[in-house]
Amino acid sequence: MRMEDIDVELSQLADLAQIEIGRREKRPLCNRCRRPLGVCWCHGLSGCRVETECRVVVLQHPHEEKRCLRTAPILQAALPPNAYIEVKSKRFSFSRFPQLEEILTSPHSVLMYPGEQAISLDTLPPVGPHQPPYNIIIIDGTWQQAKSMYHNCHHLHALPQVCLSGRYVSKYIIRTQPTEDALSTVETAAIALATLEQDWSIYTTLLHPLQLLCQYQIKHGAVPHQSKEQMIASGRCRKPMGKRTYKKLRKCGAKQSEVTSLSTLISSLHMKDNQEGAGYLVDSCGDEKEKRGTEDNSGQNVVDGVDGCGSGGERERAGSEDSRDQSIVNSVDLKEKNRRETREKDSSEKNGERGCQDMDKSYQEIDKLPGFG
Repeated sequence: MRMEDIDVELSQLADLAQIEIGRREKRPLCNRCRRPLGVCWCHGLSGCRVETECRVVVLQHPHEEKRCLRTAPILQAALPPNAYIEVKSKRFSFSRFPQLEEILTSPHSVLMYPGEQAISLDTLPPVGPHQPPYNIIIIDGTWQQAKSMYHNCHHLHALPQVCLSGRYVSKYIIRTQPTEDALSTVETAAIALATLEQDWSIYTTLLHPLQLLCQYQIKHGAVPHQSKEQMIASGRCRKPMGKRTYKKLRKCGAKQSEVTSLSTLISSLHMKDNQEGAGYLVDSCGDEKEKRGTEDNSGQNVVDGVDGCGSGGERERAGSEDSRDQSIVNSVDLKEKNRRETREKDSSEKNGERGCQDMDKSYQEIDKLPGFG
């Protein structure tokens, strides 16, 4: 190739570098909430901060910072700097975060966590002359992340656990919650502050930006979400739900008033086995039980243990919710045991056949030796 041709090609490539490829500039952001100006919710706070006596401490998972629809920035923008503390990590040791030592060891600190030993928020004495302000500690993340963060920080285990009464319904309708009474971070803080300080104007002020956030998202194409509990109760949850998810829903407070009965919840699931035998579903029609043959008894235990009635509803309701949950576990364990025994038997038969073949080959080799045969 001649030098003239090379120069022409290089000039053409240089011209290509100057072509506009339609890059879109980022929308200008609000300096306060760091959201685009067109969907900024700062005007929902009316330019003033909420004065509180209690202090909100948010322990945030690192991945939560990447979510554009998180609600913790509402607390940061609405509360005074001395009333809001945010710490990002998965583990919270005093050597790494010395500012947490005074908070986590204080007798006036409470952890908003729906554990087994949790007490109702309404039972705590409100802030007054005889009750100092509280440190309200909230774990910010998904439900699985919050559970992991709690178990990884032993300092949180010594704190009194506080849960909400369950009469509040989340207004954060652009996200799917596990249950009807599962709330976002800003909603939990707003209810706790309003209850402990006996001032429900705090709740109204903190929830206004959240409502604007949801309105903006729905206006731009988002759809209102319902909780997984409600979707299961109405039969609109098409996803298979296994034993672990079912027990988690029951543990975190699936309400019997919403779900007419435990049998209604279970009957919305479908029972089937995958190729590896790892997952299972409950068949509400009972067809799966007829197909199984030898597993008919174990399938009947699942239906009878959960539904509490036999064919035609003639059987009496047997046991409590715990016994019905246990019957599911026992049935699954029995099927897993049968599968394991079948695999071991097939493996032993194959090994036996292979051993016989090797022995025949050995005898054939011996017969070929001199003096044998």
